[in-house]
Amino acid sequence: VTNQLSLFGLFGYGSNASLNEDSNGAIANHGRGSYKIWNGQWAFWAGATYEFDEKTSFNLQVSGDQLKDAGVAANVAYMVVPGFTVTAEVDYDHYGNSGLGPAEPTAVKGTSKPNSVGGILRLQGSF
Repeated sequence: VTNQLSLFGLFGYGSNASLNEDSNGAIANHGRGSYKIWNGQWAFWAGATYEFDEKTSFNLQVSGDQLKDAGVAANVAYMVVPGFTVTAEVDYDHYGNSGLGPAEPTAVKGTSKPNSVGGILRLQGSF
């Protein structure tokens, strides 16, 4: 968009037809596959990066799918010296409805709570 601001957007569509079968008798994949990792038939991703100056940038990404899963990630990356960047990030995830029935988020996420918050501190050296 400008020298400081860049945007991206992505939309994905995938049929659930062959992904709802438990073909080998192990664990059902509930409409997900290697190339369709979202719930429902569609999903979206959008994001932006704003460069404050040559050393500091802010990144934001949002995502969602047909069954009301949503995620937000935001980070600030700071180049301490050329070749060494520190990035602090906070993430939010809302697990909507997997289609497995109400109040069963444990079937996919391993938790009984539909919302989670996390964060990372990344130290990246490039040489």
